[in-house]
Amino acid sequence: MQEKIDMKAVVNGLDKTEKGAEKVVKRTVGDMKSRAPGWVSKAVREEYSIAAKDVKAALNTESNGKMSIAGTEVDSAALVYKGRVLTPTHFKMKPASRPASGKPYQVTAEVKKGQRKTLSSQAFLSHAGGADSKEIPFQRRGASRLPIDAIKTLSVPQMIESKEGIKPKIEKAIEEGLKKRFEHHCEQLLNK
Repeated sequence: MQEKIDMKAVVNGLDKTEKGAEKVVKRTVGDMKSRAPGWVSKAVREEYSIAAKDVKAALNTESNGKMSIAGTEVDSAALVYKGRVLTPTHFKMKPASRPASGKPYQVTAEVKKGQRKTLSSQAFLSHAGGADSKEIPFQRRGASRLPIDAIKTLSVPQMIESKEGIKPKIEKAIEEGLKKRFEHHCEQLLNK
C-alpha cells in the first residue's frame, strides 16, 4: 500500500516554516538593538566608574555618538560605536568645582573602579562655556597663562574595545543574551 503525499500541504508547511524562521531572526535582531546597550553598559560599569546614563548617551545620541545595527541576520549583525572623548567629570571627579576658599586643591578622578588618581599637579578647574556651565579640568601647555587644554580621558568606544577584559565580557553577555532571546522566539513560533 502506498500513501499519498499531499504536496500542497508540504509546500504550505515549508513556506510557514520559512516565514516563521525569518520572523525569529528579525525579532532576535530587534532584541539585540534594544537590549545590547544595557548589556554593554553593565560590562563597562564593572570596570570603569562611569554612570549608566553616560554610557547610554554615548551610544544613542547624535551629539555624543551613536549606536546602529548593521545586517539583517543574527550572525551578521554588528554593533557600531562612535563617541567623543570624555572629560574626568564623568568619572567621579573631585572636587566638582573650585573651592570658594581659594586654597590649593588637587583634581582627582576614578576612571578605573577603585583607582582614584591625581590628573596632574598643574590641573585646575574652570568653566568650559559661560559662567553657568559645568567646571572641567584644564592644564596649561607651557609656563605662560595661555594656551590651555581641557584634560580628557577616554571615550566609551575605547572602554568597550579595551582587551583587558571588557570586550570579552561584552561579547559573552551579547552571545548569551541573544541565545536566550533566539530560543524564546523559537519556542513562541513552535507553540503557535
